[in-house]
Amino acid sequence: MLRISQNLSAAQVRAEHRLLRRLRPAGLPFAVPEPVPAADGRTVIETAAGPATLCRDLRAAGVSAGQAARLGDAARRAQEWWPPGGGALPVQVVHGDQAALNALVHPGTGQVTALLDFEIAGADFRVQDFLAALFNSGALRSPEWPGRTAAFVRGHASARALSAAEVEELPELLIFRALGSALWRAARWRRGQARVSAVVSCLERLETTTRWVAANGAALRALVAAAG
Repeated sequence: MLRISQNLSAAQVRAEHRLLRRLRPAGLPFAVPEPVPAADGRTVIETAAGPATLCRDLRAAGVSAGQAARLGDAARRAQEWWPPGGGALPVQVVHGDQAALNALVHPGTGQVTALLDFEIAGADFRVQDFLAALFNSGALRSPEWPGRTAAFVRGHASARALSAAEVEELPELLIFRALGSALWRAARWRRGQARVSAVVSCLERLETTTRWVAANGAALRALVAAAG
């Protein structure tokens, strides 16, 4: 949560943060904000609009310190990757959320007859629709993931093959897809539209995806390049 104070000076906000540090370990029956330090250690940044503070809403709601740390690690990984890795990727208008729940399918033939939910459609990396469909299909979570993924890639390649740059960046983009899902769910939670347990579930999948990429990222690249 970003807070920009228009009633307090930076010195007063720092004093507030000292008070919060004393309150957090006091065993109170409610949570108190936890200011996030910047790279230089400051928890208050002076801006033209007023002193700015970033606090950990999810930690206060019960998300573990380890899960919050993994979310931060993934966000830093995305920041370090952008834009060099994405600079060579083709961009076009994409659906952005290809999944079985966003498609209508003929019950007899299995043919897709309609796509639904264009809420986040827009300009993005062309490979995002391929990635979203693969990520949401569950194919990568199966022990038979190589065969299922190869079949998926062949189907996609019948219409459009991935470029070499797209294949190269697939492992990183998988992690960023899981990161985006967690951030999107957290935003719904803050609006009162989701439970914090749903955010935790996304964070668990982010951790699982990160581990999976570490173990299988190179194999995924080779398989997609060969099948496509």
